[in-house]
Amino acid sequence: MRKPDIMIDQLLEHPLLLPPDIRELSYRKLWLNHLSFDQGNLLYSSQDYNHWKQNIPQDEAVLIDMLNSGNYLDTFAGAFEYGRDTSSHYMTNARRLNQGILVPPCTVDSKLKKALPGLISKIYSFSLNPRWSG
Repeated sequence: MRKPDIMIDQLLEHPLLLPPDIRELSYRKLWLNHLSFDQGNLLYSSQDYNHWKQNIPQDEAVLIDMLNSGNYLDTFAGAFEYGRDTSSHYMTNARRLNQGILVPPCTVDSKLKKALPGLISKIYSFSLNPRWSG
């Protein structure tokens, strides 16, 4: 077991066990606007998801539009920010692009899982790190 000291509530909050609508909210819930020195070091030291932009499917107009309209680093920190922004603004952008008609509620979670597989689990693992939770 990788983290033998994990609490039951932490285990039950793991994104893989959450329903899609709650998992989608995790991108926003785990985002920190003002990082401490330790949090910044942890976030920017992760080599996971470097070059993530090339994984955004070209046939996903809303995701591509959001990628092009933001100034995201091609690093884990940029992928995390993109995930947070997408979970917050996907539906607004979809309506603006006339692609939000009758979109099921789990659409954003599904799109993010496809474009950035495993990202929410990696973000969640940060929340268990004492350097992240400060």
